[in-house]
Amino acid sequence: MPEAEVEKELTHPFAKRSSKSKEPDEELRWLRTYSQKHYAKVLKEIDRIMGDEESALYLASRHLIKAGGKLFRPSFVLFGCEAVGGDSEKALPIAAAAELAHVASLIHDDIIDKDDLRRGVPAVHVKFGVPLAILAGNLLIFKAFHSLTRVADTLGSDKVVKLLDVYCRTSIVMDQGEYIDIAPSDTYSTMEEYLDMTAKKTGWAFKGALEVGAIAGGGTEEEIKALSEYGLLFGMAFQIRDDVIGTLGKPSEIGKPTSDILRSRKTFMVTHALQEADRRDRIKLLKILKEKASGKAQEVVDILTKYDSFGHAEAKITKLIEKAKSNLSILKNTLAKKFLLKIADLLSERPLTILTAPHYP
Repeated sequence: MPEAEVEKELTHPFAKRSSKSKEPDEELRWLRTYSQKHYAKVLKEIDRIMGDEESALYLASRHLIKAGGKLFRPSFVLFGCEAVGGDSEKALPIAAAAELAHVASLIHDDIIDKDDLRRGVPAVHVKFGVPLAILAGNLLIFKAFHSLTRVADTLGSDKVVKLLDVYCRTSIVMDQGEYIDIAPSDTYSTMEEYLDMTAKKTGWAFKGALEVGAIAGGGTEEEIKALSEYGLLFGMAFQIRDDVIGTLGKPSEIGKPTSDILRSRKTFMVTHALQEADRRDRIKLLKILKEKASGKAQEVVDILTKYDSFGHAEAKITKLIEKAKSNLSILKNTLAKKFLLKIADLLSERPLTILTAPHYP
């Protein structure tokens, strides 16, 4: 695909808002400072876990970690711990495990999707070859589980069993969600099916992170459930926001080679438009998506705009965020609770890339 075509800017109803540069206000600066304090701790723990071995296997395993990333999942483990009054230092191996498992899934996803770019750098299978990429992903998974066992001395073996149970259940559900996303189908999903996929694929990632954090922090059943519900709904909103970014963003901005339009991904907007479109537009949209026609991305955006699919996506994000926040009312007022409320508000307004973590040392 020609470079100029990939980087072509699409016109859409939120172009003015998404391109508008804002100076960070005091609240946003606090969010950034608070989150990056956690990022630094997670990166240090990952560095310790990965060690200094320089074999090709370890170089491949560190490749995407060193490329940087949002580190939301491991940070949410620490937020969950602090939100119930726990010591997040004791949860660091658990948080690091969340990121290692996440990176492993990215490595394997890129092989499945045949993507060449991830986090702005060549995908692991492109740089190191498919066999080594598979092994690198596997290594990170095993490193993640091994890291979980390290908290037995501080949290007790009973708690480790609970943590492993949540991690395994979460991973199984997320895997099912990923399968729904890539499963071949002649028809696109209904909105109900899309939301089920989103809950499993992304909602459960945040749900599981907050749940293990709350368990590690000694939270009550009520507190664990509240954070778990918040995570599920926040994660679903996060995925819909990612759909918007993935549809409208340039590859240089989103760190992926092509937009979700050209990847025929099952996004909220496409699902909505196919549900609302007349027969002519529906056939046209399906044809473009099936052919992955690089020169017709704007036509897809025009159809999505015609049926206000972006507007409905924004409305759904707002609804999910408000419901997510309501779950936190039972928690005591902590900095972690404040952060979770504020980051939810931020997600309802814009992408969270402004909170992206610093690069791995």
